[in-house]
Amino acid sequence: MKERILHRTKALWYLLPMLALFLGLSMASQAMEQDTTECQATVVTDKDDYAPGESVIITGTGWTPGEVVELHFIHIEPGIPEHEHEPEYTTADAFGEILYYWLVLEQELGTSFRLEAHGQESGCYAETFFTDGGYLFNSLGLPSGIDITVTLTGVSPNTQTFTTPSSSSVATVQNTNITFNYAPDPVISTLVKRKILNYTIKRTQTGGGQGSGTTNLVTINNSFNTESNNVSKEITANYGALVADPQTSTYGGSVDLTATFYSNYQTLTGISDKTITFYLDGTSVGTANTNSSGVATLTLDLTNVLSLGKLDAGNYTISASFAGDSGYLTVTQANSNTATLTVDAKPITGNFTADNKVYDGTTAAVVLTRTLNDVETGDDVSLVGGTASFDTKDVGTGKTVTLTGATLSG
Repeated sequence: MKERILHRTKALWYLLPMLALFLGLSMASQAMEQDTTECQATVVTDKDDYAPGESVIITGTGWTPGEVVELHFIHIEPGIPEHEHEPEYTTADAFGEILYYWLVLEQELGTSFRLEAHGQESGCYAETFFTDGGYLFNSLGLPSGIDITVTLTGVSPNTQTFTTPSSSSVATVQNTNITFNYAPDPVISTLVKRKILNYTIKRTQTGGGQGSGTTNLVTINNSFNTESNNVSKEITANYGALVADPQTSTYGGSVDLTATFYSNYQTLTGISDKTITFYLDGTSVGTANTNSSGVATLTLDLTNVLSLGKLDAGNYTISASFAGDSGYLTVTQANSNTATLTVDAKPITGNFTADNKVYDGTTAAVVLTRTLNDVETGDDVSLVGGTASFDTKDVGTGKTVTLTGATLSG
């Protein structure tokens, strides 16, 4: 009996430590759950949406001072883009605050993220959300420092602004049509008008295909994992220029009018095999095709210019235009870069003969004949007026006669 009682007593003593251990673990578990529940830790980003190339500035408060906070960047759309991100780590400062910078790459365009923050010591958890805009708007062919506004229909917000060479983006939108318009168009900078010629629309996911066109309408659908995926786009307005060159010629001669059609005036890249129409003072005078360097050359006979006939001496404004085609938008003569054609007066020489006279004690002479050299065919020009004088009043033969004050008439 005593042995049995002793055995049962020992068993009770063995149970008591186990019960205490269980209670301790249970209390510790409850305390941990309570601490996690009562966490005041936060994580936020400085913006809701980012363009590729921007940095997400991540901050947070309420973490245990000195603890490591693990950051997870999780794509919340199915299948875009097709990659995952390794965890990033930051350490809370003495005030329990965190700060971290995360670079948004181009491949993230059109993505929505859930950012999860896990405290490694406190067990605290916080999350927030941000996006990498579904549409990235930029430009090509403009100098730096140009302010561009893109007006949109079918998406909110309906305007985006950026200063070249930066870009602007808006959040992901699906199943809609978006019409976009860049302003100003044309852009006048360094005295050169730059006109939008076309748009490059690049699909940034699943292969990154792209194409150029003249439409400012983009169709967005929900096809995330197929080659026809249109969810995210990079839209670039390509600014070119049509630039006429100054020319000088002489009345009655000929001249080569030239204009260069640039797809990118910044890099001086020309567009070949395009028909350019030339104008003098707003009147069309002919067409010519651009060569491999983008230069169109029209030779004019200034005695017989289309619609204008013979050009008088003077200054004329040269402009040009392009009618547009499937690859390039129209450039009107008002949007071309003008130049001046200077037609100089043609120099001519005149001859005259003086009549003989009987000595009268004066140098006065009488003009007998007058002729002009190098007069243009069809021009009615004559040498009139003036005063003729012998070199001396003395009698002589072969004397020199001077005609002063004569003018051209006609």
